[in-house]
Amino acid sequence: MGDDADSPPEREIKDFQFRQMKKVRVFEPAEDLPRDRSCLLTVSNKYGLTFVGLDRTFKVYLTQNILAADKADGSSYEVVKGILALAEVTGARSLHHLALSCDELTLSVCGTSEEAGLSIMFYDVRTFINKARPQKSPFASLQPAVASDTLVQDLKWNPAQPSMLAACLSDGSMMILEVTDGVKIQAQRPATSGITCIGWSPKGKQVAVGKMDATVCQYTPALEERKVIPCPPFYTSDQPVKALDVIWLRTPVFAVAYAAADGCLQTPPELVLISLPKRDEKQENKYLNFGDSVYGSCTERQHHYFLSHIEDWDLVLAASAASIEVSVIARQDDKMWEVWILEDASRAELPVTESNDDTLPLGLAIDYTSQQEIQITDEKTLPPAPTMLMLSTEGLLCPFALLNLNPGVKQLVSPATPLTLEGERQPKPGSLATQPAKAAPSAASVPAAFPNIALTAVSSTSSAPAAPSSAVPFSFVPTAPVSSSSFTFSVPTTYSTTTAQPAFSLGGSVPFGLASSSFSFASKPPSETPSAPSAFSFSTPSMKPAVVPALAPAPAPTPQSLAPASLPAVKLNLNDRFSSVESPAPAFSFNSTLPKVAVSSSGTASTLSLPATKPPVVLTPVRPVQTGTPPSAVQKPAPATQGRPQPPQATVSMKTLEKQLHQKKESDPIMTGILEEIAHFQKELDDLKARSAKADFKVGTNDEMRGLRKESEELHIFTLEIKETTESLHGDIGTLKTTLLEGFAGAEEAKTQSELSRDKNYRQLLYKKPLDPRSEDQLKEIHRLYQYVTFAVEDVNDVLDVEWERHLEKKKKQKHMVVPGREGLFTTLSNNLYIINQQKNRLDQLVQELASLRLYSKNAAPAIDQNIATGTGFESELESLKDALLKARLDVAPPKTKAKAPVKISPVKQSQLRNFLSKGQMPPVRSTAPGNTF
Repeated sequence: MGDDADSPPEREIKDFQFRQMKKVRVFEPAEDLPRDRSCLLTVSNKYGLTFVGLDRTFKVYLTQNILAADKADGSSYEVVKGILALAEVTGARSLHHLALSCDELTLSVCGTSEEAGLSIMFYDVRTFINKARPQKSPFASLQPAVASDTLVQDLKWNPAQPSMLAACLSDGSMMILEVTDGVKIQAQRPATSGITCIGWSPKGKQVAVGKMDATVCQYTPALEERKVIPCPPFYTSDQPVKALDVIWLRTPVFAVAYAAADGCLQTPPELVLISLPKRDEKQENKYLNFGDSVYGSCTERQHHYFLSHIEDWDLVLAASAASIEVSVIARQDDKMWEVWILEDASRAELPVTESNDDTLPLGLAIDYTSQQEIQITDEKTLPPAPTMLMLSTEGLLCPFALLNLNPGVKQLVSPATPLTLEGERQPKPGSLATQPAKAAPSAASVPAAFPNIALTAVSSTSSAPAAPSSAVPFSFVPTAPVSSSSFTFSVPTTYSTTTAQPAFSLGGSVPFGLASSSFSFASKPPSETPSAPSAFSFSTPSMKPAVVPALAPAPAPTPQSLAPASLPAVKLNLNDRFSSVESPAPAFSFNSTLPKVAVSSSGTASTLSLPATKPPVVLTPVRPVQTGTPPSAVQKPAPATQGRPQPPQATVSMKTLEKQLHQKKESDPIMTGILEEIAHFQKELDDLKARSAKADFKVGTNDEMRGLRKESEELHIFTLEIKETTESLHGDIGTLKTTLLEGFAGAEEAKTQSELSRDKNYRQLLYKKPLDPRSEDQLKEIHRLYQYVTFAVEDVNDVLDVEWERHLEKKKKQKHMVVPGREGLFTTLSNNLYIINQQKNRLDQLVQELASLRLYSKNAAPAIDQNIATGTGFESELESLKDALLKARLDVAPPKTKAKAPVKISPVKQSQLRNFLSKGQMPPVRSTAPGNTF
C-alpha cells in the first residue's frame, strides 16, 4: 500500500520477553476456520474472571484456575484439559463479539442468526456466580433494525462511564447506547457515514471513529464532530485504504490500522502511529508507518487488528487475525516509538495444529491478577507479572507471561476482589428492545369473500386429521404435475343460514416457503340459489419469515351488510392454468359461483401458526359445524394426506374429468357451455383432418430437388469444415490464452519477487528461515568445493613460489651476462643517430663556406641568372674573386692536426667493460677476398 519515506526504528531487545505458559483447552476445534471479524475474549481484572466464546457458546472461567494449570509438571507446550467453567451459556445465535464495561459488571454479547438477525445481549456478571439461578439469561437486549447478515464491526465500552458504550455495525452505521436496567439509544449515525471502527479517549470524553475514506474523526458522546484527522499522505488515491482499527493512546497520539478499501485479503493491513500537534503548536501531523509488523500470511479471514495498550509501560501489543505472532511497539524515556525485535525464544506465537497448520487469534486480553511467581530455572524465580491471553481458532487459550526486565519499570499486578451478588439485575419479561422497523412490503391480504379459510402449517411427521362429518372440507383436485405447486380446489357451498363466517386479514408477510404458489378456488353453488360466476387466483412470493404474523380477527358481519357483498368476477387465463397437462384434450378450468349467504352474528377468529423449521404448508379449511344442513347435502370429506404431505403433482385422466363434468352438467350451466365448446372444437378439428387428408402438394421438379439436395450436401460439408476450422482456432486460442495467462502469472510472480526482494522485513525473514534438506545438502557441497578449490590454489601458489626461487638461483649462477636483443638494437640505432648528426654538422659547415665564397646560396639561386644577364653582376663577382686571391697565401708547412681530447670513462664503466671483454671470446677474422689484402 503506502510507502513512507522514514522507516520505523527497530531495536533488538533482550529485557522484554514473552514466557509461554501451558495452554488450556476451552473449546473443541471447529470444523471450519472462522472467517468473520470477531473478538471473543475478554477478562475482568477486578474480579478475576475470563470470558471466552466460540460458535454459539460462551464460557466463564476463574482466571486463577487457568493460570494455575502452568504449575503442573511437564513441558510448557502441553495442553491442559478438564478445567471446569464457572458458567456456560449456549444460545441460538452465532457469537462474534464479547466485551466488558469499565466497572466489569456488565457483559455485552453480540450474535446473529438467520431467523432473528443481529442481537446485542447484556448480562449481569453477578448472574454467572449466582448458583441459585441456573438459567443464565440477559437482563436486557437490543435488536437493531438492520439486515439479517449485518454484524457488529466494533464495540467499545466507555472507560469512565460504566453505562455507556459505542458500537458500529458492518453496514457503516454507529450508535451510542446507555445500558442501566434496560437499553436506550442515546445517539446514532446512519449507514451512509461509512464508519468502520471506534476507540474511546482515555478519559471517555470523546470517541475516535475510523471511516471508509481513511479519516479518523473525533466525536462527543452525542456524536457531534469535533475534529477530523486526514488520511496519511503516503496513501494515494490509486490504492485507497480504510481505517480498520483504532486505539486512542493519549490525547495527541493514535494508533490506527489501515487496510485496503476494497477488502482485498491478500493485502496485509499496516499499523500507523499518528501524533497530533498541540493547540499552540503550528506543526503538521506526524505519521509513523510500522507496516505489517506481525507478518500476516492468512488470506481467508477478514482483517482485524487486536490492539492492547499498557499505559504504565508505554507499550502497545498488536496482533492480527491473519498472523500467528504478536508484535511489540514501545518507547523508552519519552523517546520515539520503535518496534522491539525479540529473541526467537522470547516471542509470542500461537501453536500449530496436528497437521502443522497455523492457528490464528480470535481475541487478545491482558490479565493483571496473577499472584504466582514465575519459575525460570530451579534456582531463579521472578515476581508475578501480567499475563497476555490469546484465544486461538482451535479452541485453545494460550497464556504468555509478560517479563519486562528493564530497570525502573512499574509492577502492575494486583489481586482480584471477590464478587458479591448485591445489586444483581434480574431479567425482565419486556427487556427486549428493538429499533423501529423499516417499512417492508406487506403481503396481499386474503379477500373478504373467503373469510372462512385458515392457513395451518403442518409438520412433515404428522398427518392431517380428517375433517368432522358436520364440516364441509375442501376436496383437492390437482390439475397437472407442475413444479410451481399449482392447486385447484372444488368447494361445494352447501351451508345453511346459521353458519358462522369468520373473517381475518394478514397483517404481515406470509411465509409460505414456496417459490411461487398459485391457487385457484372453485365452489359448487346450491341449485336453488345460483349467482354470478366468479373465480380468482393469487400468488405469494417467497419470503423469509421474520416475525410470526398475528391474524387480526374481524367482527362477523350482519346479514344485511353481507348480502350485497358478492365476489367480483376475475379473469382466469385457461392456458396458464392447464399449460402442462399431458393429455391432448383441450385445457380448461373450473369457474365457481358463490351464493349470497346469511350468517349469524357469532364469528370465529382464524389464526396462522408457523413453525421455525419451515415445513410444507397444507391448506386446511376451518368451518363451523352446520346445524341446518340435511344429511343428503353433506359430502364426505376428502382423504387427508397421510404422513408427509405429498406435493400436488398427481395427473388426472381426461375420462375422470369428463365424467365429473357430465355429473355436473345438469346442475351447472357453465359446465354445459364448456362441454359444448369442446365438442364444437373437436368437430372443427375433425373437418380439418378430413380436408387435409385429400390434399396433395408438390413443390418443384426432380432436377430442382436433386440440385437442392446437392447444394444442401455441399453446405453441410462446408459447415463441417467451418466447424473443424473453428474448433482448431478455438484450440489455438485456448493454447494462446493459457500461454498468456502463464506469462501473466510469471510476470506477476516476478513482480512479487521483485517487491519482496526490496522489502527488508521479507529479507530478514528469509535470513531467519532454515533451508530445506535438499538445499542444505547443496550448500554443504558448495562449501566443500569452495574449500577444495581454495586449498588447491594455495598449493599451486606454493609450487610456483618454489619454482620461481629456483629460477632466480639458476639465473644467479650463470657466469656471463646475456645481452638482451632490445639493448643491441638500441645501441645500433644510437650509433646511426650519432653518425647522422655528425654528417649534418659537416654539411652545414660546407654550406657556410660556400656561402662565404658566394658560390652557393639557398635563396638566391634565381638571382644568379639575373646577375649573369647583367654586366654589373659579373663585375661584382670578379671583385670578390680578386679580394679572395689577395687574401690567400701559400703555406709550405704541413697543417697541424688538432689533437682530440680523449673520452673520459668512469671507473665503474671501465671495470664493467674490462669484465665484459675478458669474458667475451675474440671472433676470428677471416679474409673473404685474399687477392685484395695487402
